[in-house]
Amino acid sequence: MIRVHPRAMIHILLLCFFGTTGWIVDAHQPSSEIPDPRRFETEILVFEKAEQKKASPKGSVLFVGSSTIRDWHSLNSDFDASNFVNRGFGGSRMTDVTYHLDRILGNTDPRVLVLYEGDNDIHEGVGVNELLNHYDEFYNKFRSRLPNCHLYVISIKPSPSRSGEWPKSRKANIRLKAWAESKPRTTYVDIATAMLNENGKPRKDLFKYDLLHMNRKGYRIWIDSLKPVFIKDYVDRDS
Repeated sequence: MIRVHPRAMIHILLLCFFGTTGWIVDAHQPSSEIPDPRRFETEILVFEKAEQKKASPKGSVLFVGSSTIRDWHSLNSDFDASNFVNRGFGGSRMTDVTYHLDRILGNTDPRVLVLYEGDNDIHEGVGVNELLNHYDEFYNKFRSRLPNCHLYVISIKPSPSRSGEWPKSRKANIRLKAWAESKPRTTYVDIATAMLNENGKPRKDLFKYDLLHMNRKGYRIWIDSLKPVFIKDYVDRDS
């Protein structure tokens, strides 16, 4: 008769229980599942139809990203410009932008692309290393299409509704800054610091009722952070 050590027996029983309930996680599994980017087909079609109706100006400043970009309806008036184009689609992640990049760009020839992603990625369980890998994938595709376009990467914002994720987002921002500094024609823009209070917590006064999407005061910080970085070089003003 085979004797089994009590601790080994407990281990076997736990494996049987958790195995049948599906609680065992494959150690080689990515930290998050990549959602199907085709879920944004409707939004991408809207971009394509808008471009067919009125072509973006040559040398435009293209804003791409999640709902924070999508909801920024006053881009041109905020920067006293006429060549800013909004291509934000809410709920998007870095992998979604990469997948749809060719269709987002269409026939546009931007001299600047301003990118905001990472917020939803972190919220949905993407690890910092994984997020940086996704930025690399985007960058390679972006550079093959637009070798001379300047890329501005906006830091992940600290949202009160996601304050528990802020330590991870802060680490991601540190990595993103170093990542941007290692790439040619790429600039990191820190909007996060000004959105924190004296205790290092996300400021509630910068957000709408959901404490996730910014109010006008929050966008004012973004405007003030972005203007000194590129406004003098990349904005065409109305005559």
